[in-house]
Amino acid sequence: MDGIGLTAVETYMVTSQVGEQSRNAVEATSGKRVSLNALSNFVVMGVDMAIQICLLSFILRMLTKEVYGIWAITGGLFAYSALLQLGINSAVNYFIPPMLAKGDQEGLNRVVSTALVFYLMVACLIVGATVVLFFYFPIWFHISPEHVGISQALVIMVGGYFAIATPLTVFRGVMSGMQRYVPLNTLAFCCRLARAGLIVGLMLAGFGVLGLAVAHVGARLAEVIGAPLLAKRYLPELKIRWSSASMAQFWEMLGYSIYTLMWSLFDTVRDRAGFIVIGVLLTTASATLYAIPVMIMQAVYSVVRSFASVTKPAATSLMAEGDSNKIRELVLKGNRFVGALVLSLVAVLVIMGKPIIHVWVGSDFEPMAGILAILLGCELLTLIQMIPAYVLIGLGKQKPLAFFTLAMVVVSISSMIVLVAHFDAGLWGIALGGSFPALVYGAVFLPVYTCRVIGAAIPTYLWVSLGRPVLAVLPFATVLGAAQYWYKPTTKIELLAVGVASGVILAICGVLILMDRAERAIAWKMAKGSRRSPVGEMVER
Repeated sequence: MDGIGLTAVETYMVTSQVGEQSRNAVEATSGKRVSLNALSNFVVMGVDMAIQICLLSFILRMLTKEVYGIWAITGGLFAYSALLQLGINSAVNYFIPPMLAKGDQEGLNRVVSTALVFYLMVACLIVGATVVLFFYFPIWFHISPEHVGISQALVIMVGGYFAIATPLTVFRGVMSGMQRYVPLNTLAFCCRLARAGLIVGLMLAGFGVLGLAVAHVGARLAEVIGAPLLAKRYLPELKIRWSSASMAQFWEMLGYSIYTLMWSLFDTVRDRAGFIVIGVLLTTASATLYAIPVMIMQAVYSVVRSFASVTKPAATSLMAEGDSNKIRELVLKGNRFVGALVLSLVAVLVIMGKPIIHVWVGSDFEPMAGILAILLGCELLTLIQMIPAYVLIGLGKQKPLAFFTLAMVVVSISSMIVLVAHFDAGLWGIALGGSFPALVYGAVFLPVYTCRVIGAAIPTYLWVSLGRPVLAVLPFATVLGAAQYWYKPTTKIELLAVGVASGVILAICGVLILMDRAERAIAWKMAKGSRRSPVGEMVER
């Protein structure tokens, strides 16, 4: 959902709307819109994450491990349909702002129509895959006879959702290309709250996993159907025609999107290929166990991305201005704060992982704390350097990232299969095989490539990205370790007390060690409740 920048959209709005009131509204919201977009992304991400965390323990109490495993594997399979989209939505997002700025209505119609026609073809492929899975899913994944009917019903519902939703995702690209994140996120917020209520109501009414599926599919459909309605409201002049679709336009869009798609492959493989390998080589109950550390990892990535993703359009804007010094400063300053954030989260989840999982979903899942530690350890440096990755994409330097990620995918899938099939490593093999390529990526490739692109010295880059964040987080981690060793929290209240006490230490060290004088002044202004948004001020600066 990353846009290209506010300037292009605002130029279009000024030139295409009549009246002084419209011009004033556009000019007044440059910094405000950036702040609101970032805030709305973070709020929806936080709400969605909180809902999933709270609901999971309820769902696991209502379903057996085998049934929940079937649900997890079904979702994992159809999530791969995103690969069939070839990242075209990112190209829609990329091409729309300059066309809006130039008032190129014909080009705008051509881009959206081309994407929609392509997505309709992808939807036909998904329908075909759904038919195949309906017959072969129970065989391939060793479904017990009493659950065959349930598994086939889930395949139909989930496959049907993806077939309907795929063509409509183009309108999310249109909205994000216009920087209209707030309406999109408001719609998502309402639908996800409704989904939570439906899940609880249908499962308490005795509908089991089918009720869970109906709630998910229904709420998601409402969200994707709302996107074209919003696009029509904010861009009424958009005309979609079959005749406007162009093969030349498709190839131009694919030339941009394919590398972004390749870069995002590893996340999909880490989360989804593991479930498929588990379903084929292990058991569906094992998939339920593995879902716990995967969900936690997804939450960590979501938190980090909510901060890191805003640097992509900033990097694009700075590149257009030719300001390489500010690009380098963006990477180094951003890495410092994201590094501290990631190290704090990892410290909590590694040191307190077992009691957190026990309180959250019960003692049966406590062994998954070790799996989580492997995932976090291997992907720590990748998480810390999320901002450099987004900046490189914003600078159009994603091609080496894409090819390295593709190699990681091949190694990751091969390693999981070998460790499970030939060494009987079970879930430990899934975690280690799936994530260790990220260690090479984060420790070697990304820092070297980033420093070469932005012109930074590697020792300086490593000190800023790791040195200062480690010094800031070390007292916090020490307090957590001491609390776990001597206090041994086992309840929600005890965990909360440890979190508050150690959080105070982290805040103090963050201000004294992590921030420089100017940043402390901005933080002080925020604490006093400045009427001007510090986020908007920092963006404009």
